[in-house]
Amino acid sequence: MPRSIVMTEWSPTDGPNHSSRDQFLWQQMLLSLLYDEVLAKDETVLCSTRMARWFADGESFRLFEELLDCGGLVVLKRPLETYPEALRERAVREPVSARSEHLENFSVHNSGASIRFSDKQRHFHTALEHALQTRRHAHRDAGSRKISDANLMAEFASLFRTVLTERRYSSWLKQKFGHIDQSVVQQFVDFIDAPERAVEHLQKARPGQSPKYTLRRGGLEFTTPLAVQLAATYHQKTARDLRDLMMTVFARPYCEQEGADGWYGRQVQALPLESEIEEAEAADRLHVVRVETIPLTLPKPEAHFADLINRVRSMPSGRALRREMGRLGPELTFASARKAWNDVAADLAGMLSSPRAVKLHVHAVAVETPKQVAYGVLVGTALAYAFHGPSGPLPFAEAALGGISAPLLDRLVGSATRSYRRDRQRLALTESLRGAVRFSCVRHPTISSA
Repeated sequence: MPRSIVMTEWSPTDGPNHSSRDQFLWQQMLLSLLYDEVLAKDETVLCSTRMARWFADGESFRLFEELLDCGGLVVLKRPLETYPEALRERAVREPVSARSEHLENFSVHNSGASIRFSDKQRHFHTALEHALQTRRHAHRDAGSRKISDANLMAEFASLFRTVLTERRYSSWLKQKFGHIDQSVVQQFVDFIDAPERAVEHLQKARPGQSPKYTLRRGGLEFTTPLAVQLAATYHQKTARDLRDLMMTVFARPYCEQEGADGWYGRQVQALPLESEIEEAEAADRLHVVRVETIPLTLPKPEAHFADLINRVRSMPSGRALRREMGRLGPELTFASARKAWNDVAADLAGMLSSPRAVKLHVHAVAVETPKQVAYGVLVGTALAYAFHGPSGPLPFAEAALGGISAPLLDRLVGSATRSYRRDRQRLALTESLRGAVRFSCVRHPTISSA
């Protein structure tokens, strides 16, 4: 089965939150070297104002098409059976257009506001529709590879209820989402148990604004659109915590459904293990995250970069890297994965001949954890989110692996050097790329296949 990663951290901002198109393109390119599939929900792609702005004309959209061609983005479409009957036939022929209409009629932004697409977004949707029609490898139905026929929203609602009510999560909730008090918990549990009460609450709290939801199998479910609409009826800080908690909870069953790792950050975090919480409480702390800004110099993405990335993916080094990504875990030194990435970095740097470069200030992450707890494997890319300052979410992806004890994390650090002549440029790019990805241990929730 392909090793995949879902861009779960895109959800809070309805799309990537990079400061520039170049940062976004480089991150997705590097992820395509690490993973067989780099997945994103159709909702986050269609709702993104930044993608619509970055790829607004024919020349810039060709860069987006190249991202599709090199595997840097695969769009996960809403499954046909979850559409209203009137939209299903259209969703087969025109998945982007049908999904756009569905989002405007039945969903909301993560702020709780109704979705209304701008002319620039609609222009991007039209271009995306055509691009997907000619690139079947760049899109598939969400959940098409899941093992069981479990209902995703039912799993989300059940897990959300568990996190809100079971005692083992109480300290974690208080620390991470401190503005959700017990009265709010009780209300949300009631909404989960009886979604019709959620609709009644929305009608009273927002008169004149009809609640947005989709009926499935003739019934009303507690869904993520309902959850964010409900969250928006509370005080600003409580609303933010409820929204972030909802996305943190939803990320687990969604990644499980796709058999994929998740790309987590400050807002969408990995839901902790029971044993992890108990160990942290005994140590009187949860993991501490430190962020440092480091420079990284890479060429500006230009035309035909998909050919370059695909060449590296097909080389022995590229195949070996993805193979080693599938073996992460037992070898706590990650020597094989590091060697595979270093080989890929050298091959990639040797092909980057452009003298034009963009200097990025990026974020590395180091995480301290209690000893003797379940760990997973962290793969962090040092390409990040801002040219200046430590803004933006922590850029890291976690691969599922339970039950392994390990030492505290190695720091994730990057290196960058300047080059003025071609031979030195290659060396500098190699070192920068080698420093862009580090492998370390980090706690991660166990994802079951049941």
